[in-house]
Amino acid sequence: MKKNLLLFVVAMVATLSVWAQVPQTLTYQAVVRDANGRLICNSNVGVQLSILQGTEDGTAVYTDRQTVHTNANGLFSMLIGTAENSIGGIDWAAGPYYLKSEIDPTGGINYTLETVQQLFSVPYALRAHTVDSIIGGVNYNETDPVFSAWDKDYNDLINKPTIPTAVSELANDAGYITSSDAQTVIENITSNAGYLSSYTETQTLSDVAALGNSANAQLKDVSDPTDAMDAVNLRTLNLMVAEYTHIIDSVTHRFDSIIAYQDSVIDTLSHQLDDFAGIVPQSVGGFDENGASNALFSVAEGRQVRFSKGNLQYTTVGTHTTADGGTAVGTWRFAEHQWDTIGEDNYNISSTYDGWIDLFGFGTSGWNSGANAYQPWSSSTDNADYCPNSLTEEYANADWGIYNAISNGGNLPGMWRTLTSEEFSYILSSRTKAAKKRGLAIVNGIKGLVLLPDEWRLPIGLTFSPGYENKWITNEYTEQEWREMESAGAIFLPAENGRRGHSEYPYYSYSLSGAYWTSSTGSCLRFAGASNSSSASPFINTYNNTNNSMGYSIRLVKDFSD
Repeated sequence: MKKNLLLFVVAMVATLSVWAQVPQTLTYQAVVRDANGRLICNSNVGVQLSILQGTEDGTAVYTDRQTVHTNANGLFSMLIGTAENSIGGIDWAAGPYYLKSEIDPTGGINYTLETVQQLFSVPYALRAHTVDSIIGGVNYNETDPVFSAWDKDYNDLINKPTIPTAVSELANDAGYITSSDAQTVIENITSNAGYLSSYTETQTLSDVAALGNSANAQLKDVSDPTDAMDAVNLRTLNLMVAEYTHIIDSVTHRFDSIIAYQDSVIDTLSHQLDDFAGIVPQSVGGFDENGASNALFSVAEGRQVRFSKGNLQYTTVGTHTTADGGTAVGTWRFAEHQWDTIGEDNYNISSTYDGWIDLFGFGTSGWNSGANAYQPWSSSTDNADYCPNSLTEEYANADWGIYNAISNGGNLPGMWRTLTSEEFSYILSSRTKAAKKRGLAIVNGIKGLVLLPDEWRLPIGLTFSPGYENKWITNEYTEQEWREMESAGAIFLPAENGRRGHSEYPYYSYSLSGAYWTSSTGSCLRFAGASNSSSASPFINTYNNTNNSMGYSIRLVKDFSD
């Protein structure tokens, strides 16, 4: 049995051109999820598209099979109606039509996922070219000249008569003047041959027209008819003019209506694409194969970074390579989920404890500087036993990400680093719309701080309230809801407070605050909500002059370059 396929159709567009050839193709885009709702990303999938006539299980008037490749968000695109497989013969007026999509997630033709959806306005844009058959045969611009006076001569006549040039060409004496009534004309004869050699008309057409119907029955004034037949002719002429005017106006109106409908379809598709942008964010999130977020965060003017997929963790078990080309005891990794914390097991920290820890003193990367406190399991409460300077220059190897290979983070030294105090402050306060891109939240039951990327679009159906005065309760996300936020690029820093040696308070708590080391000496990112304690004021800031012996969380970043 085939399973339902979760698809979201991006767009199917047919463009109408009144005077040019209308393209007989549709662009089809969709996001593919499996039966469990998981995106099928970066994979070849087999696609069979069928256009069904009449009903959802009607006759297929078009079928096309293609193998396409999905991107990191499960999105693929394909062209319906290529030269090899045309849709030009479909009678779109004989609908409704339905688009049946079948998917083989393995890239073959064993289609196990399918969906059927009705085609509404998009294909009907292909019918807009029928307006050519209406407009092409109608000249709706009146081009006949307005008659005002006779301004033509013999050469303008069609089927010109033959004019005799010799007497022998005359069949009778019609060419002679024989009547005495023509005495005034005969005076103009220049020879006695009986022919007129010249003649001048002294009466113009306007002079004759001025005489009116009564003076000349052959010249009718149709605007003022004198008999019944002339009145009928006038009415007929007026009706014909009115009818053709109506026809031209009707065709023009239909043409305008078609153009308006096409514009409406385009506007509707534009709105649908805007809505779809809420599901596929502008800043595509998630994490790459090295655990680096695809979303970007500005840390200074013209500089951006990618956050790791989780907090840094360490165990004394195993070995790893270091920046000096050697091998050191222990394994470093990123937490599997952004909300993961070790918790109370940090109390067991020591050189012999083989469990995982995620709270570290300042600069405890394991770099051999001659001080045992530089080891990640250091628990001394004396600041002198920790890195005395910022994690730069001669102390660069004290930075956890620079010195160590991280097993699920590329497994090479130097791929990651710790943010400076100034960079954390820029993210919180100085980048564009910074105040709207940070806020406290509860993710999968864990309290912490949410940071949104530079380019952000909130997933449809979710909300986010920036700031810290929500007391952890406004922004609360289930695991599935957070995965949608994460896919849009959101970063979550779980609150685990801190640890000071074995016995000092409070070595573990995320009910009040969280603290993350920067690479600047004695400086950390801190955040807290009011919770249920009246003594805890809400804040999100960077804090200087903290004790280097405090055990705080580590969240590494990777520099981005075009």
